[in-house]
Amino acid sequence: MSSHANNQKVVALQWSLNHTVDDCLKISRDLMRAATSDDVQGLALDVVGRFGTTLAICSETQNKVETALRQMRSNRWLGVLKAHVGFSAGDSCDALLSSSGGLRFLALAATFMTGDHFEAAQATHSMITECSSRNQLLPTVGQLHALFKVLEHKLATLGFTDLVMKWHLRLRDGSHALPSAQSSATADTLQSRFPYVVEAATNYPNAATMTALISALREVWRLGEGSKLEIRAGISTPWLIAFIDWCVGASPKVLLKDGTVLLDDSLERSKIELWAFTEANEVEIRVYARIDGLSRLWRTSGNPNADKWAGMVSLQHFAKRFIFTSNLDSGLGKRAMCQALVYSTFALASRIAVLHDREEKSRDRLDEKHGLLRSRTNSTLQHFSRHISLVLYEYLDLDTMESCRLRRLEEGQLLEDLSAVKAYIQSIEAECDCARCGDQATSIDSCSVHEFQYSISAITAQIVALSLFDCTEPVKLYFRGARYNYDAPVGIALIAKAGKILFPESQFRKFLFAGTLDIPEAQLQQGMAVSASDLFELALALVGHEIPTADIMHGGWIASAKKGQVIYPRILEIQHLDPRGLLLLDGGPGTLYHDKERYELVKGAGLRKSMRSDGVEPPADQLHDQPVSCSQNFLTDEKLEWLVSPTKTCLTLGCRIIGDSVQFNPFVILDTAAQSLFVSRCPHDPTATFEKADREAYYIVRSEHRRKSHPDKIPVLAVHRNEDMRFLAFGWGDPAVVSLGACLQCCLDICRSSERYKFVIC
Repeated sequence: MSSHANNQKVVALQWSLNHTVDDCLKISRDLMRAATSDDVQGLALDVVGRFGTTLAICSETQNKVETALRQMRSNRWLGVLKAHVGFSAGDSCDALLSSSGGLRFLALAATFMTGDHFEAAQATHSMITECSSRNQLLPTVGQLHALFKVLEHKLATLGFTDLVMKWHLRLRDGSHALPSAQSSATADTLQSRFPYVVEAATNYPNAATMTALISALREVWRLGEGSKLEIRAGISTPWLIAFIDWCVGASPKVLLKDGTVLLDDSLERSKIELWAFTEANEVEIRVYARIDGLSRLWRTSGNPNADKWAGMVSLQHFAKRFIFTSNLDSGLGKRAMCQALVYSTFALASRIAVLHDREEKSRDRLDEKHGLLRSRTNSTLQHFSRHISLVLYEYLDLDTMESCRLRRLEEGQLLEDLSAVKAYIQSIEAECDCARCGDQATSIDSCSVHEFQYSISAITAQIVALSLFDCTEPVKLYFRGARYNYDAPVGIALIAKAGKILFPESQFRKFLFAGTLDIPEAQLQQGMAVSASDLFELALALVGHEIPTADIMHGGWIASAKKGQVIYPRILEIQHLDPRGLLLLDGGPGTLYHDKERYELVKGAGLRKSMRSDGVEPPADQLHDQPVSCSQNFLTDEKLEWLVSPTKTCLTLGCRIIGDSVQFNPFVILDTAAQSLFVSRCPHDPTATFEKADREAYYIVRSEHRRKSHPDKIPVLAVHRNEDMRFLAFGWGDPAVVSLGACLQCCLDICRSSERYKFVIC
């Protein structure tokens, strides 16, 4: 039997209640168990499952959705948080998977993940009301809204948004293949304007239009071969093509308003035509039935949603879209971008705090004196550069890894001096009619050179931020729908710093996006370092976890679970200081469960940076006021303790020495460690005792016990090989020189040569 015939048998205008008593009791138990675990209404689960039997969803999509959802069983235990990362068995999604109607509803619900959950609830309520029997008990819009929220972590990454993006990009790529039957002038105009018409088509239908569309697909399936569905799509064209592909299993015949066939994949199951990019923005739906010839059965129309579709997409789709909207997808622009990025990503990475040499002149002198190896900068940056090269390879979709090998600009060389970059800037300057290119810069004109500089800065920042992710499964990125130059960018601190580093004389930060990138010059010095907060802000925003910058800076973020992915710093798992893994982000698909409750956010608890100590006199029983002669550990018994507390809206996480009253914020520890200097090795024996004790240094056992009475002496935290205490040493927010195998004398010399580092950790 054909797939179409199978679908016809299950589609009805009202759902069937032909269940045995035993079946009803079994379903009720499953639904009630799932509803209780997810805190949703059992009525909502029952009704949407029955409503699903009326939906025209092809078997291919049903199989795809079922296979993907049944594979979502992985769980990872995160001991620090006493939490599971992943999925819970027997939840609402599993309950709906147990029936054919529930599976069809999940397939429909996956398409709603591209928009607002409340609008999805409104559309679903309208559809259910339309096909339910009179006086039937139905869930409210609020109850359906709650259901969509609990389904998101499984449905958001099923791939429908990727399908919309695929059709969006295919339509844009197909502009060069437009039929040439039209007059040459018309064809040239169409080919030149068409990519921008496609680019603007990022809306999706509103609730009323979705209700009509579902009804139309149901009618076409019910009537069979004697029917025809015609859709005039307007600015919702890519979304509607993807929706039909998702529901039917093949794309419709796509025509332009003059009858030009743009796409024809020979859809055989039903006759569906979609007229793309019609002048009227409203979506018009017509269903025809063959009764002694072709005649119209009914017609309806509705407006597209004012918002733009958004959702989780692959890195390849995200990058391809961003590069196209930057006009860098072909020709000289593409060559300039590829040439610039192998230099720009290295330039930005070398300014990351944990990789950046702030005291190069002092280090040069120390190198001569001690033969110190720049192992911390060289080996760690090299390790991080390999991560960046892999992301660059995927982002640009290049043929070989060799072309992604990062390179350093020569002394005094700028990006604009690179051959392809220089040629491209000259070409766009010649065509740009803005006041800047006429040497009369204003804040009003749009400048092509400014837009190019922003694009390179933004792509560079994105690639470096994405290189932080080191998850077992590739992360999905959050596409926001709007073209970037109509919407303020996210992660502005890192993009602004990248712009200052890469284009130090450019004014694009002041002119673009109403000056939102124009961070005060004091924060954008050319020799500045990039902080962990800068990196994490953009990295989290790229995966749809938008955390306010101030919250990140002050330790208000430790982990988050949104849009089907959980993200947290790798340091929560390894719990020791390694500069190579200090900034890495880990996580996985699913959500975060602590004590069987779901949480979307984990905040840091404990001392914030604003509470940092300027040094206090230590208690007499913790005073070790003898000259420093070797690495020591005076805290052999103290251990690290993690403190997890649930609140109404989130989890909180702090840490402390067992039995101590002072609690530290884990993010402050991470951020401070990222600003510290880790010295991996030197030519000397790291365990050797000084020939002569250093009387200009003294031991401490707590980092806040730096004595005000000895401001010129160097405190040495005596916690040698005690990883717990070395970890907590950064809790007050003061960067230090950390020995990771170098001798103590070399670390002391480095600390003395810099005003930045407050003490030495041996």
